[in-house]
Amino acid sequence: MDKKYYKRKGMSPQILDILKDGEWHTVQEISKEIGYLETGTSAGIRSLRKDAYGKLNIVGKWLGGVYHYRLEDGKYKEQLELAV
Repeated sequence: MDKKYYKRKGMSPQILDILKDGEWHTVQEISKEIGYLETGTSAGIRSLRKDAYGKLNIVGKWLGGVYHYRLEDGKYKEQLELAV
């Protein structure tokens, strides 16, 4: 098995390297590229949205039965907070 089951240490920079191109990516694509399980990759994407990881603005959209993600400018939920 070439998938990594242990703690996700170091996964976040790998996910960020993929998302920083501004294109839409699925969890499956990212998981395959970095060699981690899809569940861990999905958790890693969510982690990048937290304060401890920079509150990066990773947005998702539902396309063809699968979520796609990309990195956008600004902080996560920044626009929502300004609208309130």
